[in-house]
Amino acid sequence: MGHSAIQSIAAAREEAPFENFLDFLERIDLRLNNSRVIQALIGAGAVDDLGDRAALVEGLDVMMNEAQLRRQEAESGQTSLFGDAAEVARPPVDLPAVPAWSESDRLREEKERLGFYISGHPLERYRDLVDLYAAEARTTSLPEHRDRTVEIPCVITEASVRTARKDGREWARLTIEDFHGTATTLAFGDIWQQNRDLLTDDRPVLIMGTVSGNSRDDEDPPIFLDSVRPLADVRDEGQVGILIELREDEPPEPGAFDRARELLEASRGRGPLYLEWRAVNGGPAEVREEASTPRFASRTLRVSPTPALVEGLRALLGSGVKLVRSR
Repeated sequence: MGHSAIQSIAAAREEAPFENFLDFLERIDLRLNNSRVIQALIGAGAVDDLGDRAALVEGLDVMMNEAQLRRQEAESGQTSLFGDAAEVARPPVDLPAVPAWSESDRLREEKERLGFYISGHPLERYRDLVDLYAAEARTTSLPEHRDRTVEIPCVITEASVRTARKDGREWARLTIEDFHGTATTLAFGDIWQQNRDLLTDDRPVLIMGTVSGNSRDDEDPPIFLDSVRPLADVRDEGQVGILIELREDEPPEPGAFDRARELLEASRGRGPLYLEWRAVNGGPAEVREEASTPRFASRTLRVSPTPALVEGLRALLGSGVKLVRSR
């Protein structure tokens, strides 16, 4: 957007709040704010108070034409057939009724317009998984994992496809992003060819690869990609389970175990179920020390570690319910 376009919007807004999208278009200078500029504002979320983004984009051309007609009539002083000074009332124009953008479409538009996400993040629905894996490695801790294999939940924010000089095969330099920062991932040969459909912008994935140990990459070592899979599939692959920690000094309410068993039975899957009992040494509360016991794995029950199951178990058994990597 140009500086003059921004000034025209700010000046109109200072006069009075915009009542609706048509009022907005009538009062700003459309010679400076063309449809491309308005679409950028919509995609960035700057006019969310004036309507749904999908409806604003779909109705933009009609609304702009109507705003221009109304402004021309106001400037020409058009009168009614009776010759008085009253303005001719034009019929109301409403935004079209269209389905709202999906979350992924909304976030993609924000990233394209602003360079970052503002109303959410593609990883937000997988926050528990991201936090679980981040305990071992994340984009900002790669220098600590040189020459080691890491797994990082992330989204691809940029992919630059290149051609190798030696054999002419394509490879890609990827920018990945998690909640902590960004990092570089390099995908070569068959790894790139076999997974290029997964390595698209804004798709949540779990990548696995080896962190460069080259000394020239001290500050920002890249990851050499070994594999990638959709983050949506990780819960169902059996590599993530649920741990229930029970404390001697925080016993659950009566009947909580029976209700928890019902939840677990209704959420069967491939993930392991673990139990830990944390005993507490005797003495005054302020000097008690925890004494942990071994972790026990259920032999008869495996579960699908969904957010709904975790939340339900926490409501019954406390905050000791968490996701864990399988052993």
